[in-house]
Amino acid sequence: MNTDSFFDGSQVTSAAPTVPTTKKPTAKAWVAENIELCRNASRAELFRAVKAAGYDSASGFSYFKKALLAATGRDWDAERETAAADKAASLAAKVEGKITLYTDAKASASRFAICKADKKPVWHGAFFRNDAVFTGEQSTGEMSAALKAVWLAGQAREAVGMGGILLILRTDAQWLCTLSGKAKKLADAAAAAGVMLRMEWIPGHTNPADAYTLPTRRGEWLSWKDTPLGGLVVPLEPGDMDGGDDGDGEE
Repeated sequence: MNTDSFFDGSQVTSAAPTVPTTKKPTAKAWVAENIELCRNASRAELFRAVKAAGYDSASGFSYFKKALLAATGRDWDAERETAAADKAASLAAKVEGKITLYTDAKASASRFAICKADKKPVWHGAFFRNDAVFTGEQSTGEMSAALKAVWLAGQAREAVGMGGILLILRTDAQWLCTLSGKAKKLADAAAAAGVMLRMEWIPGHTNPADAYTLPTRRGEWLSWKDTPLGGLVVPLEPGDMDGGDDGDGEE
């Protein structure tokens, strides 16, 4: 520091050093610079590279996919759909039995319930405060209850030693039955648990799980551990792997 400025009344200032900036190339330019990677890498490897390059935002990835298709002929979305279909087919080939569950949730009471095929409860109670999904809003309660049912089906599959299991999940939350958008989280969880998931919508007044989510049930709890999970699994029937019928889900 130049101390003279403290004695002659002047003020000495130093200009801040100039930091060179590097402009990120466009997605089209990045694909061109990494053409061999884009042509030959697996989708997982390519996505890691794209993410590291900073093109993993919704808009950035959209530009990348268009550039990839134009430069290499690779259709990212088509490859993803093919991979998903192959994975589903592989899981379907392992399915040896099925389990039917009903789910419901009531955010206003902070309760969820899961019933088995005979409409008797297998698991119900209040959401834990640290529930990873439920936030107090109704749709998050519906998702949390459905995820619990998928997890339970996975546990039943392991209990009986099957490579795969069909879960017929009945709910009055119609949006969950799409298994797309926000509901895709449910499909992903099922695949990870070795569960082939078939959603069936039922009217709310026919959902047996509803009775266990009412405010009058506050304080009641039934643990899944009280039910032998192997007993929930039954043999497949003709047509089970064809997607079921178009009825109301009642047996």
